Amino acid sequence: MISACYSGGFARALGNRDSLLLMAARRDRPSFGCGNDSVATYFGRAWLVDGLNDTVDFVQAFEQARLAIERREIAEGLLPSLPQINRGARIDTTLAAWRAGFTPGPALPYPHAEPEPEDVPEKIIPPRLPTGKSGSR
Repeated sequence: MISACYSGGFARALGNRDSLLLMAARRDRPSFGCGNDSVATYFGRAWLVDGLNDTVDFVQAFEQARLAIERREIAEGLLPSLPQINRGARIDTTLAAWRAGFTPGPALPYPHAEPEPEDVPEKIIPPRLPTGKSGSR
């Protein structure tokens, strides 16, 4: 899992038949929620916290996270980060075997509250969608 701006650029270099790569953004897009004023990146929160508290299936958690991030970015008027997934040809069998032997505990609440907007210091303004554009391809 790579939670970074432009992280989709790692897909070709790191992907192989035995790996599952989850990347916070397309190779030409920023991701959001980084910095000392954030408790978690958008991707980290949506996949690691919310998604994996709901399911132990990494791919299913990724799809849930992708949709949650899309909704959040649209609501905030941000340029969509378009999280990426790269599934190696043999990884599904490996992950299914792992899930079969894993017993998850109860879902845990995330212990960090999101900062209130007035508590967030001024920061660099992230890219915004041009007026009237949807950001979809």
